[in-house]
Amino acid sequence: MKRLKQILNNIIISSSYKDSIIEIQRKITLISLISLVGIIILTSLGITAFFQNNITVGIFDLFTGLMLVITQILIRKKNRYNLSGIIIIEDSGR
Repeated sequence: MKRLKQILNNIIISSSYKDSIIEIQRKITLISLISLVGIIILTSLGITAFFQNNITVGIFDLFTGLMLVITQILIRKKNRYNLSGIIIIEDSGR
């Protein structure tokens, strides 16, 4: 159980920011959770749209979910949470 909690904590809060100010941790957690929820919802809606023969909506949803995944990977590598937070919130709001 402790190992699972450590893995989830590493996914939600980047390991380089664990010892930083609590306000920064809250912002990073919010960005990660919004992105994770967006990825899950958009992927499921995209797959559902394909099954309902609505290919345009399916492609758009899956593309937007893919953009969220790419953004999450980039913010982990570059540690640019301000710009990536704006992209994630804007991308999820479409």
